[in-house]
Amino acid sequence: MPTAVVGDNRYDFLPTKEYYMANNEQSQIRDAIALLRRQLLLSTGCLEKFQALKSALQRSSSGAGVTAAVQALEPALGELARLEAGQRNFLAGAKAESLAGFLEAQPGSVERDVALRLLEQVQEKGTELQRQIESSQDLLSRSKSYIDFNVNLMNGTAASTTYGKPNQQGVEPLRERKMFDANA
Repeated sequence: MPTAVVGDNRYDFLPTKEYYMANNEQSQIRDAIALLRRQLLLSTGCLEKFQALKSALQRSSSGAGVTAAVQALEPALGELARLEAGQRNFLAGAKAESLAGFLEAQPGSVERDVALRLLEQVQEKGTELQRQIESSQDLLSRSKSYIDFNVNLMNGTAASTTYGKPNQQGVEPLRERKMFDANA
């Protein structure tokens, strides 16, 4: 099975279910290890990119840097989803419900132990990734609330651009709604 290109997180080969069905158990464990290593690598990269996104969201109320952070994160998440499809193919070929179940059913070996440790690390990264996603969603929600609040304030302000008296000629009349009447 071809190895991952670590520098840009691209993979040349994503095996099909038929590929996995044609291999013996020892080969399947090696394939499981390769999948888990890729997942660990990608999950770690995604965590770093989510941290950059979180930092950009916290650093700037104007959204500076958020677009770049999201654009850097999108390909990594796409690769992670693609690798998830590869894992589904593996499980279908191995006729297993889950990767943990597949590995537990294998006879004891060094490769099985390595795969189980990798699986544990991938699960930990997955949990951390889920926390980062929830944290980023919370920050985005707060940013949206802040923007909504400011838009409501701007739409409901009572001052005109010339700051004249309400009945003065040539001056924009004041709006009927006052600043704090807005549903902020």
